[in-house]
Amino acid sequence: VHVIQYDMAQKRDLHLPTPYKRVNAPPTTNQSANENKVDPTEVTGYIIQHNHEPSKKILLWLYGGAYLSGDSKGNLNFAEKIGQQCDYMDVFLPNYRLLPEYTFFDAIYDVCLAYEYLITVRGYHPKDVMLFGISSGGGLLVRLLQRIVEFKNEMAVHEGDDHDECDYEGEIIISSDGNQDGNRDNNVEKKKKKKKLLQLVPSGALLMCPFVDYTKPKGSFIEYIAHDLIVNESVFEEGEQYLQTLGSEESNRRESPVHRSCKGLPPLCIITSEHECVYDQDILLCNNARRDGVRVDLGLWKYMCHVWPVWSGFIPESRQAVDFMCDWMKEISSS
Repeated sequence: VHVIQYDMAQKRDLHLPTPYKRVNAPPTTNQSANENKVDPTEVTGYIIQHNHEPSKKILLWLYGGAYLSGDSKGNLNFAEKIGQQCDYMDVFLPNYRLLPEYTFFDAIYDVCLAYEYLITVRGYHPKDVMLFGISSGGGLLVRLLQRIVEFKNEMAVHEGDDHDECDYEGEIIISSDGNQDGNRDNNVEKKKKKKKLLQLVPSGALLMCPFVDYTKPKGSFIEYIAHDLIVNESVFEEGEQYLQTLGSEESNRRESPVHRSCKGLPPLCIITSEHECVYDQDILLCNNARRDGVRVDLGLWKYMCHVWPVWSGFIPESRQAVDFMCDWMKEISSS
């Protein structure tokens, strides 16, 4: 296994628009962080390469930690195991900035850049990219997918349109001026766009106990903290205050992936337990996505705590969940 640390401060031929302009990000609670923001293009992380040559398909992995903790290095062992079980698929683990030094918006920005890096620098076709997110990392991935679809809609780019021409390796030509006279030659210069604007949606996303609702905690998020081994009462008390950094309850709802449209998203697989804190919001995400026409496969267990699949070396139910996740990713990747 080759673990390669990378630096994304490279020239890119396309900037995937992020949901928030850097200058519009709300201030953090740490004044020194406000005055010394890092360059958002300098995102770091790891790539696990199983063989001498990079695999054709790759897994984009986001760790969890309630936006307060976690890093890519701490996920290397689990990511390596998942990659091996998925036919030795390479795994890309970017870091993203965390609270309280930075903001939720910084994390979204970094994740968009990480996906952009895979497509424009390493040259992966989006359909060869599978997403894997744990807890808050799962929420970030849903928001990434929603932003990609929003961007495509803003650009009036629709996959499968008969009047569009798409050569992934070359120029992409789309109708941008509303001309319906059929004379494409007269408008070819106007219709030429940068490479890879189309087909930006990856093949699918595996969401392991995703944290996708940033509104006032309710339901299972309150009821199960008394016996959830991960999101316990202390974690709840520490993390709840940072939900307020998004602003009002209205803005918290607006930024919550579970309360945004899921139309156009690729297939999703949601892993959750009936007795963990994010159960209610995961079921809501599943139902909302299915309502919007998205294929969603739900892996549901009983009596398990938050992110229990990470203990596959000790708990039989964790091994079952890992097998379920890997089988799903292999099926989607091969379709």
